[in-house]
Amino acid sequence: MKNILGVIFLGMFFNTNAQDSSVEKSIFGIQTGFMGIWLNNEIKLTNNITLRSEIGIENDFSVGNHYEGAGFIIQPVLT
Repeated sequence: MKNILGVIFLGMFFNTNAQDSSVEKSIFGIQTGFMGIWLNNEIKLTNNITLRSEIGIENDFSVGNHYEGAGFIIQPVLT
């Protein structure tokens, strides 16, 4: 067990490249699920780094006096 943890610990310090990869210029996508729908975009910053942004609409349960009882609410999401 100690040997396995030692190998994992040492593996974090080595920079390994399994394959030469690059990032696309820009990718748009749509995700849907049980609780909402989202539009996402990935923008190339460098050959190995992207910035992902997401905007969507989710539904959620509301409980409490602020929402006058329990029920569904629809809320925008920006990540």
